[in-house]
Amino acid sequence: MPDNAGSNVSDVGGVESACHASFPSFHALLLQELEALFAGAVVSPAIAARYLIAAARAVACTTPPGLAVAHRAAVLPTGPLACLAEVSVPPPGALDACLMALAPVLEQVPASRGVNALEGAETLHPWACAVWDLLPSTARILASGGDERLDGQAGNGLNRYGVGSLPRPEVLAFASSTASDPSARGFASARAARLALVRALAHDWPDKEAMAATVSAATLEVKAFLADFFGADSPDHVILAASGTDCAMAATAMCALRGSPVTIVLPGAEETGSGVPQAACGRHFAIRSAHGMTVEKDAVVEGFSAQTACVPVAVREADGTPRQSRDVLADCTAQIEQAIRLGRRVLLYVLDVSKTGLVMPDAAGVEALCQRFPGQIDVLVDGCQARFLPEEAGAFLRRGWAVMVTGSKFYAGPPFCGALLLPQHWRQRLSGENEGARVAEAAAARADDMAEGLPAALPTGLGDYAWRAEWPAAPVAACLPEGFNAGLFLRWRGACAEMAAFTATPVQERQHRLDLFLSGVAEVLTACPMVRLLASAQREHWTWEESILTFLVLAPSAREADHVRPAVLDMDRSRRLHRWLQADLSAYVPDGPGAIALRALVAVPCHVGQPVALPCEQAQGGIAGALRIAASARHVTAEEADAATETAVHIQAVVQVLRKLVFVLDHWESIAARDPVPCAASVFPLLRLSGGGRTTGP
Repeated sequence: MPDNAGSNVSDVGGVESACHASFPSFHALLLQELEALFAGAVVSPAIAARYLIAAARAVACTTPPGLAVAHRAAVLPTGPLACLAEVSVPPPGALDACLMALAPVLEQVPASRGVNALEGAETLHPWACAVWDLLPSTARILASGGDERLDGQAGNGLNRYGVGSLPRPEVLAFASSTASDPSARGFASARAARLALVRALAHDWPDKEAMAATVSAATLEVKAFLADFFGADSPDHVILAASGTDCAMAATAMCALRGSPVTIVLPGAEETGSGVPQAACGRHFAIRSAHGMTVEKDAVVEGFSAQTACVPVAVREADGTPRQSRDVLADCTAQIEQAIRLGRRVLLYVLDVSKTGLVMPDAAGVEALCQRFPGQIDVLVDGCQARFLPEEAGAFLRRGWAVMVTGSKFYAGPPFCGALLLPQHWRQRLSGENEGARVAEAAAARADDMAEGLPAALPTGLGDYAWRAEWPAAPVAACLPEGFNAGLFLRWRGACAEMAAFTATPVQERQHRLDLFLSGVAEVLTACPMVRLLASAQREHWTWEESILTFLVLAPSAREADHVRPAVLDMDRSRRLHRWLQADLSAYVPDGPGAIALRALVAVPCHVGQPVALPCEQAQGGIAGALRIAASARHVTAEEADAATETAVHIQAVVQVLRKLVFVLDHWESIAARDPVPCAASVFPLLRLSGGGRTTGP
């Protein structure tokens, strides 16, 4: 990594003496950020001053929250620059002091030589007040704009799903069914979007309307990409949301616009997002909203009806095997019939796919239900895993079904980023079109319910989760506040880069790579004596819905046990195994032949899908924790090597994951005694050389 060894402190105006010495240095990162902002253009002193403060704040806020100092490559600055890392904007005098310390650095940026940034100090503070929250580093912003699921844990900076907001190429990652660290491609795209946004906001000031237009255009850009990618009618048929769970809340808000109390029929509630049943009922599903508001979990969000009901429908039998689709549909039908008899409107979820790859109920049966109860059922496809071809989403929309998608599951973009795609009649509902028909349809049966305050517009409490620009332009969305979720924007920009790379790979090549990958993974899972694959591995062609391979893990004692049905890990032990696979376990390898190679193998973080609770008689308490290895867009996107070569590398990585898993089972007691935590990024990627010889920045 480059350092500032040998640099002359006097040449940089005391920047190094104004902050704690670090590696890579504050100065090196500052220059890199400035060069990216200037992009070779000559600017005025006022713009140069803004670039200086923006670049220095990004470097000061380089490290994501929770990452221990030992893992940091750039520690927080001290002296006059320390205030740049604060949440609040420094007072004018402190900001002026920062500018004086930083201004001489411009002599080292070719485009800014001869520009006196101090002449731009007059407007610096009011500009900083307007944009302060948009100036931290890419990694810091990626971890913002969501509920506490985004928060990094103390020590390693990883969230509760075992991922962070920085690329970790050293991880053997097969956890797209849960979450993924951003790739170098996704992170670079998010960084480029942040730089472009900061550059534009620096030029827009003091025209506040122009600044508002800039952030609105950024949101529209993402919505336009998603509309084109998934086949929605227009960007105005896309709602952006901070997660798939937030999408569920938005869908219920739209369904409730019809006036009747709502019953949600939810197949596979245990195999969708854990907060979906609450969000679908218009209840807070976390203790913090996407806008950072402290809320009471499970309390009704202001403006939603407490009469909203969620009815789960099982998709697995008591022994854990999947139910027949016709049986799931029959249970859904019974619940729908009962709800309609009570004068309630129905929101029926279609899982495509669940956490373990199930599709329930079948589309033909759902279509028949819609024809049987015209105008009384809204259908919502839970496609948050996005394990279907993009054009299939468009086919759902043409049926009149809304679709929830994310960019952070199959497409392995930064978590969390969700979108609700609207069919035409849902979009018309927002605009109040066909209002007379809606009122007639509601009928006298709901008169008392309306008197009790069922929503006739979007719930006001939705404003704690969504900004107005994230929704289509419509009168009912006027209750949503103006604002901009920079974290959501950057996460989607990272995901869009992955999606674009996926579609750039020819369809036949993608299918070929998927077949090779899943067949190879199924083969090695079947061959491993300590796991039990929960699907048939005998097939030549795989569908995208089948791209999650779910397996049970035998208990540590199973190897010695002499019985036909050995015990499998329950949820508690599966959670511990999942966590330990991500830890450096080299300290647990005893001395002896092969110890060096084994230590290297078990030191590598391995990330698989989090355990899913499945009924299983062989598990303690009757509930097993099933782990998952999933294909992602990264595994089927063509890179430099041919399909066979690249897939062989992925399969070998799965073999390493399983060898580490067996090691954990063999040394369970000694590992459990110390309970190691997942690894943070072993090399901070700010100045890591990329394949093109270029570097990434904050």
